[in-house]
Parts: sequence; C-alpha cells; structure tokens
Amino acid sequence: MNNNILKGYKVIQGYLDSKNPDDTWITISYALAYWTMNRMFQLARKKLNLYAALGGTGFVVTTDVLKQIGWDATSLTEDLEFTMKCILKDIKTVWEHNVKVYDEKPLTFKASFRQRVRWLQGHWDCAFRYSWPLIVKSIRERNFAAFDAFIYLIQPARILTYGFVLVAAGLKIFFPGLYFSKIIFPSYYWYFSLFFGYGVPIIVLIMEKISFKRMLGLLVYPFFGLSWIPISLLGFIKRKEKNWTHTIHARTVNSEEFKELIQK
Repeated sequence: MNNNILKGYKVIQGYLDSKNPDDTWITISYALAYWTMNRMFQLARKKLNLYAALGGTGFVVTTDVLKQIGWDATSLTEDLEFTMKCILKDIKTVWEHNVKVYDEKPLTFKASFRQRVRWLQGHWDCAFRYSWPLIVKSIRERNFAAFDAFIYLIQPARILTYGFVLVAAGLKIFFPGLYFSKIIFPSYYWYFSLFFGYGVPIIVLIMEKISFKRMLGLLVYPFFGLSWIPISLLGFIKRKEKNWTHTIHARTVNSEEFKELIQK
C-alpha cells in the first residue's frame, strides 16, 4: 500500500479475501464471488487503467484526500459512494492485487440476505444520486472512467433484467407455443450465458489457484446467485430507507487455522 502511495496514488483498494470460506455453503459462495471478481472485475479494470471500486474493507485513503473532499459519504454503502465522489473529483482509486485482507462472511442465508439487501439499498440510492453527474462528466470531458462508473452503478438493473430472462426461459420451456417464446432468446444465447457464467469464472479460479475442493462450491453457487434477484428488487423498493442493519461477526480464527487457510 505504501509503495502505491509513493507512486502518487491516494486511494488504494486491496484484495478482498475470506477468512472463513469453508464454514457453510453461504461463506463459500461469498468467497467464490470475491475470488472471481477480484480478477475479472478489479484486476481487469486496473490493466485497462480504469478506477477500482472500494470494497468497504482493506483500503487506504491519504489524509490530503480527506482534507480535500472530506468524508460525507452517508449512504448505506459508503464505500461505493466515496468511490463515486473520488471519480467525480478525478481522484483515482487503484487496485492492489498483492495485498490481501481476510474478513468474515456471514454464516447463514438469513444474515447474508439482510446484509445484501442493505448493500442493494445503498447501491440503488447511489445510482439515483450519482448516475446523472457521472453521465454529464463523461460527455463534457469525454471521460470514459466516469461513463464506466455509471455502468457499474446501474448493475442492480442488470440483475433484475436477468430475472426477466429467467422468466422468459421458463415460458420458452413450458409454453413453447406462445409467440413470445418463439421470438426471444434463441438457443445460442444460453450457450454464451453458460460460458460466461461458468466457463470464464472457472478459468479465473484456476488462475487464482483456488483448490478443486473449494471450486466444487460452484455446484451450490447458483442458488446464492438467484437470491440476488429478489434482493435487488427489495433494495430498489427500500432504497430511501437509511436503517443500517448490523451483520454479526463472531467467527474467531486462531493463528494455526489461519495458516491452514492461506495454504489451501
């Protein structure tokens, strides 16, 4: 992190890892999502000279940035909001793939559901407040990073679109006679979807040197992934609410367990 600061960067995000990936099907689902996105999303963006998305833990902000723009990010996803504020002020957020931070993932689906609803509440809130300023900046300054940030902000809408796609798939399978079923989503769409939904992540997990045992978590991951659809809808409906729900963290890991964790 210090080396990045010496290079002139002022906001740096480290690699987000899990300290308890093997506890439950929920924790391995979280871990698989982070392992995949760390490389597919964050590292890829760094190589394209785009901004990193702050993840709430494991990031550094220099004091002169705080003096410049303060810390008035008050949404339920203050990390996302602060990222957008930095982009609008042309303060680059940088990804550092070689710094790992291990934090605890929720053990139960109920705790996970509540946490992710809060995330989506904050995400939708930021999308409504920062999308237009980012679009204006991208057009006026021909700033692709601002446009890219706007695309990132509207990702919850993509999740809802995915829900629509699943409904369309169900109609195509169970009601093939419907005209709607005949004109939407040809078969090659599903081949592409399966490849990018499973093929690419498997390649990424191999590159991240994730063990085969942990990669087997992909068998249950679809259930975790599907839960994002109602979560995104609830986040949209409750986006104006500011009640912060606390996620319980009580999973202790001793030094020996941690050594075993990082060796797997």
